[in-house]
Amino acid sequence: MDRHMDPISALSSMAANAGSDEKFTFVNIKQLSEALLDVHNWSALCVTSKRCVDAIELAISYDHNIIDLWIKNNKKVFVVGIKSYEYLKERLEWEAIGSDGGNGDNLAQLMVNEYRDELMAKEVLFPCSESRSDSLPQSPSGLKSVYPFLTDQLIRNEKIRDNYDVKYVAIGGTTGAALQQLALDRSKTPEVKSPLRLRLESWLNKNMKILMSDGRTLVGIFLCTDRDRNVILGSCLEYLKPNEDGSAEEPRVLGLAMIPGQHIVSIHVDSPSY
Repeated sequence: MDRHMDPISALSSMAANAGSDEKFTFVNIKQLSEALLDVHNWSALCVTSKRCVDAIELAISYDHNIIDLWIKNNKKVFVVGIKSYEYLKERLEWEAIGSDGGNGDNLAQLMVNEYRDELMAKEVLFPCSESRSDSLPQSPSGLKSVYPFLTDQLIRNEKIRDNYDVKYVAIGGTTGAALQQLALDRSKTPEVKSPLRLRLESWLNKNMKILMSDGRTLVGIFLCTDRDRNVILGSCLEYLKPNEDGSAEEPRVLGLAMIPGQHIVSIHVDSPSY
């Protein structure tokens, strides 16, 4: 890509190489350029199709410093599939993570499992488009969600939806209308809680026994947890690891205690009595 190409020339170049895709109408490119320039607002950029790469290339035509800003600030770029990755490298010479995942669901798993803490800090920028009419598929949770250009799995994936703030920038007219409809639909739709949240709520005010990696056992009333998987117990008692002869010291009263999640081995919650 010639980073000094003006927006009109860049668009003409894409249309000439796009075949049947030349009927696609890009929108919000100036807004996308401004969003990309606000690099400090985002934890990462998610690219899921060649069309998304085209939109980013158009956006960069407005300001040629965008890629350098993202690289200088160590912002990660995630990509769905090898074809999108190769196209991103060809057009923009930009490195990305996730090319070997194969699909959006695998990329979602990668983002949650390996980059969760880093991505939690700020929103993920997610340019999206859809030329088909079924832009608002029914998600497994019952909430409507917007198809991105190549796959709807990343948006629909419960782990991404529950763990990250995702900022969508529509690059196609259909998606722009779909996002507006989505906002209306969500305002009318009751909250759908994830299985994990339902389980945590069922544990509230129940007696919980936690085995720690150092052999201690903590017993108390489950109050809450946080995004770092720490557990808060009330009226907590600490039982030290038994001595070699089987004897054990009296438990220590901790009261209100935060149990570090990374040291938890197992959790047992009392079953409700009927």
